[in-house]
Amino acid sequence: MFVTQDADLLTDLPQITLKTTNGLHFPRFVQDVLAVNQVTQHFDIKEATDESQADVIVFGPYGTDIPQTNQQQLSVGYICENFGHGSSG
Repeated sequence: MFVTQDADLLTDLPQITLKTTNGLHFPRFVQDVLAVNQVTQHFDIKEATDESQADVIVFGPYGTDIPQTNQQQLSVGYICENFGHGSSG
């Protein structure tokens, strides 16, 4: 999660509750995807312990736990594979 020296800065950010599934791990996803792309500078990202309490559910490619969302939730598939460039011949 985004860490700041000034606690007031963190509380002024809009909060998003996020649940990760299917091979994605919350702390690593926040660090490697959201922080790298500066999302954590604009939002206070909290981990949801239950899908029903999440604003956003992010699911990876490993598993069959495709989330069933309600009208207030957003479901995002995060599929990132390294296919490489092998030689053809």
